[in-house]
Amino acid sequence: MNGDAGLVGCLVDRIATRLPHRTGTQPRELDQDEIVASTRVTLVKISATNIAAILDSLITLLEELGRGYKSFSSHPSHVVSSEVYVLALASDCCAAHWEAVRSNSLRQLVKQTNTSRGSLQVVPTPLDDSLVSRLLNVLRNLLDPTPDGFILPAHTILGHGPRHAERAAWLDTGADILSQDDVLATDKYDLTISPVSMESHAKTLVEYLTASSWTSVFDHLRKVVYTIRTTGVAQQQPSQTPPMGEDDRANLVALRLISFYWVDSQKLGQVIQEICSSYLHLRRPFQTAIAAVLPLLVVSWLERHPHEFVQLHTLHKRLDGGADTLFDMTQAIVDNGRKKGMMFAMQITLLLLLPDVFEVASNLREAKSSSMAKKTAFLDGLRKSLRNKNEAAAYCLVLLLRAARHFDAEDDTAIVSFALDVQDEVKDAVFRRSAPNADGSHFEQDLLSAAFVGLAQLNPESGLDALAETCLAMGTPTSFRRAVVQGCSYLARQNDSHRYEALFGTATPYMLSQLQDIAGLLSDNSTLDITVQALDHPKALMACNVLDFLEASPQSLLEVEERKPGSTAPAHSMFEAFLCLVLSWDPGVRAHATRVAKRLFVDRAVIEDLRSQGTLDSSALKISFWRRSCRLIVSLCDQVMAGGGSMAVRAIYDYLAARVVLLNSLRVSAFASG
Repeated sequence: MNGDAGLVGCLVDRIATRLPHRTGTQPRELDQDEIVASTRVTLVKISATNIAAILDSLITLLEELGRGYKSFSSHPSHVVSSEVYVLALASDCCAAHWEAVRSNSLRQLVKQTNTSRGSLQVVPTPLDDSLVSRLLNVLRNLLDPTPDGFILPAHTILGHGPRHAERAAWLDTGADILSQDDVLATDKYDLTISPVSMESHAKTLVEYLTASSWTSVFDHLRKVVYTIRTTGVAQQQPSQTPPMGEDDRANLVALRLISFYWVDSQKLGQVIQEICSSYLHLRRPFQTAIAAVLPLLVVSWLERHPHEFVQLHTLHKRLDGGADTLFDMTQAIVDNGRKKGMMFAMQITLLLLLPDVFEVASNLREAKSSSMAKKTAFLDGLRKSLRNKNEAAAYCLVLLLRAARHFDAEDDTAIVSFALDVQDEVKDAVFRRSAPNADGSHFEQDLLSAAFVGLAQLNPESGLDALAETCLAMGTPTSFRRAVVQGCSYLARQNDSHRYEALFGTATPYMLSQLQDIAGLLSDNSTLDITVQALDHPKALMACNVLDFLEASPQSLLEVEERKPGSTAPAHSMFEAFLCLVLSWDPGVRAHATRVAKRLFVDRAVIEDLRSQGTLDSSALKISFWRRSCRLIVSLCDQVMAGGGSMAVRAIYDYLAARVVLLNSLRVSAFASG
């Protein structure tokens, strides 16, 4: 063991000497450092059998990096880059160890039973208490706390993690992000050192800790709750809220980590009980922080252990831990409209743990207490608020539809009955135009997309195609069309995607027509000028949304059955349009199309299909592709020469990798060699 620890220490030291805080290099340059890359691979391999020694060395390095700085905000950028790299390495090692444990357990069980991977719940062995505490303390110092007054964004309904938020932020910030000059000429959008990427690594680490060492993590949480409770009582000032210090900031981050916990129903009950015991004694920032993280914890439990959630309702049994009491507490502290909206998400997720509430709300039984009456009144209030276009209420009811999907639509469970009752209300409120000629919606795009997915998953046979056709019809708001496209992209990635084939058949012709329209803009002669500007924001967003769907279902690009009489073969015309997107001057569109190309052209059946259509033998197509690709490469090289930085170099690398795939597919190796 000591020998392994010594080896690990040497490997970590080797990486430490080449990190940005020592060398001043950019984070992306580490990927090209062969010593760092090989050492990283070695550490990940060792982690399969000795995770404790690796975590100990990496935590020590993180502690050294943060030493001497009063707060995380005072860390220089090169130190932050090193911290993110080390955190990512620790995350990869934990993931590799967990996968090794799972694989070993699976092999052993398969020899004896018919256990499948999907039914296997295996967790790693516990870590030392001090190691767990040190890692949690490091994370408390590296992450940002939940802002006061924070309301959960709609993208959390679909369980999108930081990676999604990272990409959404990249797309939704407007023309600045989608401008080639901004994206390629600077490193300011280097997502490898963004707070979102750090959160992603922290999430993996906390999931590992809570799955393997629950007792240690829960003891740490209890100490945090006790601390903020006692300081809240000591500092309580009726007239003003005391300023937030560094200790409070660290404790807020500790509460934020709750959303990353890997829990089953028993552990979820323990967390709720611990929060319930002190909730009324906490200061407002801590109460609102809990209101933001607890819904994420409940939803993550529901997604990982849907059978426990279903069993809760089929057996008409409340989750132990005091969810009903905590709900009553939240009702007691609400004092104004905005704060009430902040509590909605936590309140609805608490009610999901109380099956009898939905029995009363569905008129299957009577309310026998004032507490029950308040809970059913809350559900009625959500429905009324939804009709008034209240976004927080819409969030809650869409979340409820998502939860109800784990039951059969014909199930007589009360929560399913309630969900079926409100689905039409959600559909009417969310997808009804605010005015006859309005080009928009009262709700944000992520909520529209989540509502479409929630309605689809609850009951795919209940008018889903009609809803899609209505949203995609001429004259409807662009946000409605994007909701269908984003919804199809999400559903195509699910294990039961076959249930939505009819929906895909309805939506795919529209999506591909959008690609053809956008490709028409890109193939205009003026776009061969290397000074061309990127697509305007709405068109680029739609192109990226459609390409997200094609990344999940690449065959859809060549499987359109409906086409206008006299048009060219679908495979031929769509393939040409798709090539225009791969060669797009817009960096966002080009990156998305490149990912689709890598998925599409590794399939030999696709190549044979294109060849049988005569697409690959088109001389005009080959010449057009070669000219446009060469001019794009020249433009990208000009960006590098103009000081574009590592992102510009990375753009060239990614594009050349995609072009190799395309050239091999088109069989133009003669051009390539020239």
